[in-house]
Amino acid sequence: MNDVSKRVEEIKIREVLTKEDMLIVHKYLQDKHYSFYRYGEIFFYAAGRSTELMKVQKKHVDLPNQEYQVLIKKANSIHGKKK
Repeated sequence: MNDVSKRVEEIKIREVLTKEDMLIVHKYLQDKHYSFYRYGEIFFYAAGRSTELMKVQKKHVDLPNQEYQVLIKKANSIHGKKK
């Protein structure tokens, strides 16, 4: 092990979209792929995981109060959460 040199790990900085770029993507999806655009809107405003959102049913949604119930499965524990 003494003869093996330590490998230097490169830290890659991810590129972040500007507001202008995000608006271009937003408009493109709205025009060309409306169903994905709609999913993106729901995902953005709900601030939840895709797997959690896909399990939401009609009985979990309270439209007048703009709330929904979701079951969060994380780290081997289950918690009910109201957003």
